[in-house]
Amino acid sequence: MRQGSKRFVIQNFQPEPDHRSRYRSERMYTAFQITPVIHKEDSCVATHQKAVYNWYETHHSDDEVVDIYSPEWQERIKSWHALFETYCSKQKHSEFPQLHDAPEDLELGILFFTHPIATFSFRRVFEAFYTLDTTICGTSSEANRTLATWREMKPFKYLKSGEIKKTWSIELKKLDKEIRCGDLAGERLRSRIYGILCAVERLEYSLESLEGDLGSNDGKVEYGSWMLDMARKSFDEHCTMIADTLKTSVNGYVLSGVEGSYDGNLGSST
Repeated sequence: MRQGSKRFVIQNFQPEPDHRSRYRSERMYTAFQITPVIHKEDSCVATHQKAVYNWYETHHSDDEVVDIYSPEWQERIKSWHALFETYCSKQKHSEFPQLHDAPEDLELGILFFTHPIATFSFRRVFEAFYTLDTTICGTSSEANRTLATWREMKPFKYLKSGEIKKTWSIELKKLDKEIRCGDLAGERLRSRIYGILCAVERLEYSLESLEGDLGSNDGKVEYGSWMLDMARKSFDEHCTMIADTLKTSVNGYVLSGVEGSYDGNLGSST
């Protein structure tokens, strides 16, 4: 448990358990439809995929790792490989710039080829952030365009963005108003709050996994603790905004901010 973060719960509300395992057979089937390694680039991709898979197989549920073999990840890693080669051709060594001075300069694509396990875990954290963005901002055409630009940002530019915080504030106040006016009620309200809580829980879990993955056998990540702290800080800010804005308006439930640590307990408060 971490001190100083924000915990919030909803009385009389318990999200259903995550049933990811029911998708296992389909995802594993996809995972083993991998194109045979032929080119040097393919070999590099396969080597790093295997490193991630072996680590997750030992330290996590295998339901979490088969994504590394998905077509989406294959294409992502190939594009990262091209980025990494371009970066290395411009540098005398592959060390990173001083991230404390310019955190927005970090590219996950460069980090992956020195620390694949940590990078895969970082990417899962950012995907959880993006899911939470969707639950707050919605899925309208305008919202989708906005969210798409956020996902194109470099990771720490995204975490430090004042514009994103401003948009979040606007959207949460709109949601608060809809609830107070009764425009959002009943099952629609329950579904909306359920989505927010599940997204928060997923992000919390991803951050916990990242902490362990930073100690993986692919080497210590320079600035890794600082990068994790930045992600945690952003997570705490997100939770605080949700709790402070909606704590009195959720009709039929009580959303309450509690100083202390957030432990993912989304059940009834005591």
